[in-house]
Amino acid sequence: METWDFVIVGAGAAGRALAAGLAAGGKKRILVLESGHGAAHPSRRGIRPHILEFDHWSAVGCSGWAPEDVLPHFKCVEADAEFGQLPPHGSKGPIKVSRTPEADWSNVDWGFRSAALEEGHPWAPNHNAPGVLGVSPLARGKEDSGPWARTLFGDEQRHGGISLRGGVLVDRILWDGNRAAGVIARHGGHSQSFFAGEVLLCAGAVGSPAVLQRSGIGPPEVLRRAGVVPLIDSPVGIGLQTHPRVVVASGSAEISGSRSFGMLARWNTGLEATGSGDMMAWTVNRQQSISDRDWRLGAPPGFRALVVGALAQVFSRGRTAIGSADPGVKPVLEPALLSHPLDRIRSRLMYRHLSNLISRPEFRDALGAVTDESGRPWRFGMTDIEVDGWAETAFQPAGHHSSSCRMGGPSDPAAVVDPQCRVYGVKGVRVVDASIFPTMVRADPWLTEAVVGSRAARLIAASEEKVSNPLVFTPTTEILR
Repeated sequence: METWDFVIVGAGAAGRALAAGLAAGGKKRILVLESGHGAAHPSRRGIRPHILEFDHWSAVGCSGWAPEDVLPHFKCVEADAEFGQLPPHGSKGPIKVSRTPEADWSNVDWGFRSAALEEGHPWAPNHNAPGVLGVSPLARGKEDSGPWARTLFGDEQRHGGISLRGGVLVDRILWDGNRAAGVIARHGGHSQSFFAGEVLLCAGAVGSPAVLQRSGIGPPEVLRRAGVVPLIDSPVGIGLQTHPRVVVASGSAEISGSRSFGMLARWNTGLEATGSGDMMAWTVNRQQSISDRDWRLGAPPGFRALVVGALAQVFSRGRTAIGSADPGVKPVLEPALLSHPLDRIRSRLMYRHLSNLISRPEFRDALGAVTDESGRPWRFGMTDIEVDGWAETAFQPAGHHSSSCRMGGPSDPAAVVDPQCRVYGVKGVRVVDASIFPTMVRADPWLTEAVVGSRAARLIAASEEKVSNPLVFTPTTEILR
């Protein structure tokens, strides 16, 4: 019966950073389980949240996650081609960050830049600099970390102290009393157990809560409806957040420089309770969008370019819940987009801001005829009541989620994990991905997910150093469930 030091469920940005951090000492045996068969990672938006967002994390009970705690990890995970030598940035990390040279910008990018400047956005060469707002070349992030980025793995690939297995659908956690003994999963058409001293869930803000719920941790009424015996009453799945986004599509204009990664604008609404950079919009060129797996866009067939607007700061909260104990049945998502009054008000502001941008002559000439996501002509000059009705279908989930296993202190009734990422009520289980964000970051969450993995690896290593005579966990033969 093979036993690992750590089993990591999920090979996303957080899981990969976590595995690399844990393996750095060279003494741990780490197994990474991934439901897919590949670890090829296309370019994605390399957008940092403003570092002062983490003041809020600290304020709500996430001790050890203040700006000064996480900034070193942002520097650690990135290699910024243009700004890597500046103090807030890194130059040696696994995520290569770059921006399209000016000579390769598309006419749509030039038009967006011109329109944004006319609308009052300042020019900002580096949108990842602390506190910066304005219009910028959109940073592209691409992982370059050996087998993580290039290997298509089947049954098993080994990299240092890390073993990777693809095609593994994790069902639930195995328990020995109230301690995790490993996981049970479907692999190669069969059920298989993987034993470990600690289980680290990095399956994302939908996958991680689903594993916990199938393991008996969650709202009891949700578990019973799914045929799962409740073990721990926990708000798992409650508080889910996602960025609401709306699309302006162009289908008629010819685009030059279609390999450009695009432009980004970040700005404030200034409404009470909102933070810096609570809104953002960016351009997407058709060729670039093919590998645009996050922020999935259901654009009309034949589109040539897109302008995407998103509420970067999210106040609405939904939930995710399993509907069955079968891991092959997808969880139910209730994102509750625009359910909070501040999100509803800012959806109107986003509509008006995008309308103003695409009305500017230089940008309008680059775009040609514009439509919404359904292919209907873009409607200018709608009233607030008309916008509210239109927004119900025009705004869609951006394609990623957070905050379904929130981090917080022991007195926080909404918290699922503590500031060490440990699941309350049990031993030997941590969650390390976007699901632990107290709130969705005001940026694409990808870089922050990698930072969470890197930070968690440091916390785990520090906790082990405090134990002078650590016990080697050996599962008993009478493992529960």
